[in-house]
Amino acid sequence: MTYRDHAARVTRAFDLWLTLAVWALLGVVAGAQTVDPVIEARASYNRGDWAAAIAAASPALQLADRQSEALLLIGRATLEQFRETAEPSDLMRAREALRAVDSERLSARSRTELILGLGEALYLDASYRAAAELFDAALGDGANLASRDRDQVLDWWATALDRFAQTREGDERPRIYAAISERMVTELRRTPGSATAAYWRAAAALARSEVDLAWDLAVAGWVQSSLAQPNHASNLRGDLDRLVISGIIPQRLERLANISDVDAARAGMLAEWELTKQKWTK
Repeated sequence: MTYRDHAARVTRAFDLWLTLAVWALLGVVAGAQTVDPVIEARASYNRGDWAAAIAAASPALQLADRQSEALLLIGRATLEQFRETAEPSDLMRAREALRAVDSERLSARSRTELILGLGEALYLDASYRAAAELFDAALGDGANLASRDRDQVLDWWATALDRFAQTREGDERPRIYAAISERMVTELRRTPGSATAAYWRAAAALARSEVDLAWDLAVAGWVQSSLAQPNHASNLRGDLDRLVISGIIPQRLERLANISDVDAARAGMLAEWELTKQKWTK
């Protein structure tokens, strides 16, 4: 074999290697380009990076089989942007995205997320009772909600009804809080560690002016906080503390007749509450 023949073979081998390397590189690039934009968008959404979630999901709007999932993520991320900016155009864009979703193309869990997104959009638009109806629909399909998520949605439902009740007068308001209370009793029987249910039982009793019951339920809620998830337990105790100090104790004082020393009575109630907390805090 001549030097020229050997050189030609080496050249051909190098050309073949270079061709394979180029194809391999193209394959890597193609693989990178086929990363599901919806998965990337969901990761950004879970990190709380709303702008990145919207940007990542946007290319999937051109993919028929991923369009609805992308619209759902864009809608929910834009709702979160609105919560931070209060920019009306954000709420409008979120509404448009959610309205365009084809629910038939969603998984069961994503359909639940769509219901929650629609409910949140209604709530942020001050349609509180309508929002509560959608949150209730999501709660009805408990199989698609983790325990932590269910407690959050339950709080949204109660908060929406609470806001609606504040717009009503006469006998309608107590009936709304009675409905909240009944729901929370059911939830506590189902999940004794529900921080949301423990709080709203006491809050609903106070809203109906059942002050002594509200006090007892606040004590019960504090004790039950040991059954809740750690972060939920901490939030529950903080919420109950504010409810007792800012709501229940002032109303208890108003109901007491012929108090010669209001400050002493308040101090006694605060001391009683502090003693309860000391007894039942880990």
